[in-house]
Amino acid sequence: FAQAQACATRLGMDNLRAEIIGGLGHSASARGDNAAALAQLDAALALWDSLPATRGLPVGRAYSLSCKGMIQADHGDFAGGLALIGEGLALVRDSGHQIEGPIRCFESATLMWQGRWREAEQAAEAARRVGQRVNGPYVFAMASAMRAYARWQLAPAARHAEDL
Repeated sequence: FAQAQACATRLGMDNLRAEIIGGLGHSASARGDNAAALAQLDAALALWDSLPATRGLPVGRAYSLSCKGMIQADHGDFAGGLALIGEGLALVRDSGHQIEGPIRCFESATLMWQGRWREAEQAAEAARRVGQRVNGPYVFAMASAMRAYARWQLAPAARHAEDL
C-alpha cells in the first residue's frame, strides 16, 4: 500500500490515493483496529471532499462512509452509524453496483443490534438480491443468514433455519 500510495501521489492521482487510504481503513476495520480504521477513513473522506466531483460512481467513498458508520454503530452510536451508512448507500443505491450488497449488510447488522428486526430483514433481503444478481456468494450467504435470523426473531420457527 505504501508504494501504491507514493506512486499515486507522484502521479497526481489524488482519487486513487483516496481509494488506497480508504482501503487501508477498510482493512484496519476488518481486523478490529478501529482507531487506525477511523484515522484512515477520515483521511480518505477528507481527501475526497477536497477533490472536484468525478463522473464515475463514488464506490470507494460510499464504502468508506458505510464502514465508518459500522464502526460508530459498533461503539453504540446507532443513529450516527446509520446516518453514515445511509449516506454511503445513497451514493450507490439502485446503481447496479455490487458494493450496495455489503453496505446493506452493514445496515442490517446495525438494525439488528437495535432489535429493529423488520427493518433488518428488509435490508438483508436487499443485500441478498444484490448478491444473487451479481453472483456474489459471500454477500448472498451473509445476507441470507441475516435475513433468516431477523425472521426468526420476528417469529421463531424452524423454517427460518431452513432458509440457511
